[in-house]
Amino acid sequence: IPQHTYNREQIRYLQEYHRGYHPAIENRQKITRTDIDNRISVNYPTSFTRDIVGYFLGKPIELTHRKGKFHGQMETLRQALIAENKPQVDYEIAADASICGIGYSGTFAEKAPLNGTHLKYIRLDPLNTAVVYSTDPTKGPVYAFTSFESAPTSPMGGSAKTVTTTYRVYSHSDCYTFVDETSNGSDATNGAGLVFKSKTAFNLGPALPIQAHRNNLWLLGD
Repeated sequence: IPQHTYNREQIRYLQEYHRGYHPAIENRQKITRTDIDNRISVNYPTSFTRDIVGYFLGKPIELTHRKGKFHGQMETLRQALIAENKPQVDYEIAADASICGIGYSGTFAEKAPLNGTHLKYIRLDPLNTAVVYSTDPTKGPVYAFTSFESAPTSPMGGSAKTVTTTYRVYSHSDCYTFVDETSNGSDATNGAGLVFKSKTAFNLGPALPIQAHRNNLWLLGD
């Protein structure tokens, strides 16, 4: 939790910079002629990300099978990914990687089939997601987690209430749910406020349902 909180600060800075908040301009203090304070910002970071990702994914990535033995199964999977709007999800993940140096995808199963499939393929915000690796470089990722917050007010316009942050932690065999009601929506500095809620079986074989997609070896953005 402390390490991810530090990463969140860096990711939030990069996301806001990409959206046009440039501290060097916004926080500049004029010393002379303070009555004239015209500020113009050309948001090049957005143009960089748009051009780089557009060049990379101008033609969407599709799964194909060169031999006919599993053609039917591959076509079923391809149609399922089309139903999940995979090209758009891939674009959003690549944009995250261009901005933050890393992006995350989530592959889950829906109880009620949508568009004829139980597959759910989504982009997860790097601000709220992480994949944790073993200290042994030969073992790869150990678990992954993502989090989301409750609404700060009632949908009917009632009084403000405490914001609850829910964490979903996925191992190779189970999903653990934790709730934090102490941080009230702010970045958690440690795991002291986490309360264990449930554990359910979740098995995708050797892979985790949350995958990290690195922009480069050094996790640097463009």
